[in-house]
Amino acid sequence: MTTMGSFWPIEYLTSFICLFVAVLMTLVYLKNRQKIHEKRHERRGWTPMVSVIIPAYNEEEYIAGCLESVLALDYPKDKLEIIVVDDGSTDDTAKVAGEIAKKNPHLWVMRKPNSGKADSMNQAIAKAKGELVACLDADSYVSPYSLNRILAHFDSDDVAAVAAGVKVRKASNLIEEIQRIEYLYALFSRRIMNMLNAVTVTPGPFSIFRREVIIKVGGFDKTSLVEDQEIALRLQKHGYKVNSSADSDIYTEIPHSFLELMKQRTRWQRGGFWNAMKYLDLIHPKYGDLGIVILPFGVFGYFLLVFSLLVFADSILVHSHYEQFIGMQAFFLGLNPLHILVLVWFVISFFWFFFGIRPMFKEEKIGLPSVLLYLFLNPILTAIFWFSAAYSEIKTGGKFTW
Repeated sequence: MTTMGSFWPIEYLTSFICLFVAVLMTLVYLKNRQKIHEKRHERRGWTPMVSVIIPAYNEEEYIAGCLESVLALDYPKDKLEIIVVDDGSTDDTAKVAGEIAKKNPHLWVMRKPNSGKADSMNQAIAKAKGELVACLDADSYVSPYSLNRILAHFDSDDVAAVAAGVKVRKASNLIEEIQRIEYLYALFSRRIMNMLNAVTVTPGPFSIFRREVIIKVGGFDKTSLVEDQEIALRLQKHGYKVNSSADSDIYTEIPHSFLELMKQRTRWQRGGFWNAMKYLDLIHPKYGDLGIVILPFGVFGYFLLVFSLLVFADSILVHSHYEQFIGMQAFFLGLNPLHILVLVWFVISFFWFFFGIRPMFKEEKIGLPSVLLYLFLNPILTAIFWFSAAYSEIKTGGKFTW
């Protein structure tokens, strides 16, 4: 018996909710397997004007490579506008971009005081000429065919945005390799969410939006720490759809060390929590699976996570008095629903890997050892990031600065 035995009802509830969602996602995948693996390479004759907006703050190291990839897009040049927004950089970001702009008439640089990515996007959108606007992080790179593949997912007038297929450019150490696998799992799960009309984020690297819709709903939220998630939720609150493109192949730079990763994920976790609180009213049957499954699970997950970690740690670290006498038999006597949950989670994760992720991303050459490392370390890292986010919230009083 563990010291937290009196909390078994919450423990069972946690396990039930997590298992329900995991099994549901697997069933959705099995039902829609052909569609999930489908590659849409045609934009069906539709060639809209597209404005690619690149907010950049001190991106001197990456901006040239980013722009070169955009300029190499397989898309009519007279239908493409590229806007670099220098957000008060203190390095030579604007200078590097300006030199490239001199040679490309459809590329121009806009300079402004530092005010954050969302404000940079809003100011550029106000001046953009495109029917569609693409947001591209300055440390990311697009594949030549990526724009055409994303446009193919604007398959109805109520699709306001399409989330890009973001992958890690390269992995040189353990922290980077874990992120590489994580991005592929996230991209695969987003395709499943697409089947439920429940995509909850439009990643910064090359997600594309209908310009008039973004203006109509008020632009990007300047107060959000993760504006790419906030805008996806807001669009769906206004009745629009958000699709996902898994095969557009956008590659991005990632944190190289644990401290860099923790800083990034602390911001993500803080921003995700406040977005969830902001859009609690989306938890309603009228929003379909998004409102009755995905968002409720996400919101409850914030509160159940800490409890689950405490119970799981308690079951491992705190030993009952009889263990010294019966050894391994005590382990089986002490099994609780969270242990079963972890086992089922591993089984489902392996199922996704062998039958979903590996066939979908053959070119990524995903090895089983990397997947095992990810499955073991990612929950631990997530817990660390959550505690860091909670500490940051308390320390700053919920405030943030760019």
